Amino acid sequence: MKRLLKVMALALALVLALSLAGCGDEAVAETESNYLPVTPGGSIDTTGVEGLDQTARMSCAAQDGTMYAVFNGIRDKSTDYFRPGSDTITVVCQATSTSDSSVIPSFRLSLWMMTDDGRAQYVGDAMTLVNADGSCYSITFSGLDTSREYKLTIGYATATYYLNGALTVSPLATEELTSVQAEE
Repeated sequence: MKRLLKVMALALALVLALSLAGCGDEAVAETESNYLPVTPGGSIDTTGVEGLDQTARMSCAAQDGTMYAVFNGIRDKSTDYFRPGSDTITVVCQATSTSDSSVIPSFRLSLWMMTDDGRAQYVGDAMTLVNADGSCYSITFSGLDTSREYKLTIGYATATYYLNGALTVSPLATEELTSVQAEE
């Protein structure tokens, strides 16, 4: 009788474990599908961009219809606000981590819009995860309002490690950027 109870308990535990594993896979698949796709490729050259401080924690400048941003030693920072030149923008970004990339292999990149009252509002379905492995990656954000200003936020979920890198945003409607420093 004791043996039968042990077998039944083991069988019940196995059924429970398999059902939870199935739920977990669905949750992971659903979460990953909520991120915008990231495509390997693109290039970033920030040399010669007027007004861009290569050593700053976050520095942004616009030139020739593109916003350039460099970031050094950050965990969570935003670009300046920019006005898109069309309803679709392409972001090319490249970053490395101060950690072994296997510890925290990616960072979050999300899009925010400035509201009429000057506050930042998250643009739903406009987030992605980007590898912090030193390679360039391209992301397309669509459905933007060219009369609005937007910013990108970089988030690295760690209290110990930092990101260093650069990104570009194009096309821009204007080379005038609005600083977010007052928000932070």
